[in-house]
Amino acid sequence: MRLASYLHAVAKNQAPANLTIELIATCNLRCGHCYVDHQKPETLSYPVVTRVIDEFADAGGMFLGFTGGEIGLRDDLFDLIAHARRRHLFVTLLSSGTLWGLAQWQQIAQSGIQRVRLSLYAMEPEIHDRVTNSIGSHKKTLATLHGLRSLVSRSKSLAPY
Repeated sequence: MRLASYLHAVAKNQAPANLTIELIATCNLRCGHCYVDHQKPETLSYPVVTRVIDEFADAGGMFLGFTGGEIGLRDDLFDLIAHARRRHLFVTLLSSGTLWGLAQWQQIAQSGIQRVRLSLYAMEPEIHDRVTNSIGSHKKTLATLHGLRSLVSRSKSLAPY
């Protein structure tokens, strides 16, 4: 089905097309502008998230975003991604990228993720690190950016936008 036809059907049937789930409330960074309350470490359980994913897919949803806090703190992140992909959802990840390395980049590239959005606040490391209140966060975010880009150029599983 073409995207325009899908979106028309969604509007006609008043079905949800897009869903973003905040998987975890905590974060490894302390960005001054962020709403995260680090005193309340709340996390949705795996059964709750998979139930929401199933209900969304059953209702005709297509686009699923995972955000947080920092989703890289979830031990079951790639299990949740696999569940969403089995339901044929287009998955977007929103992360700082600061907790990921080669193993996670490879998992992302192999999982059929459609989009990864990284929070980069400045090209100057000192400005970015000041925003995140975390020395070295700029370097880690750029490492993930470059690591994912190199895998995307060699893989057909991650669809660049």
